[in-house]
Amino acid sequence: MMSASKGLMANLLYTMSLSI
Repeated sequence: MMSASKGLMANLLYTMSLSI
């Protein structure tokens, strides 16, 4: 579960970075 949560957070941050 922690692994999935970490992946989700990383994906979110990555999307935000692309958005900027």
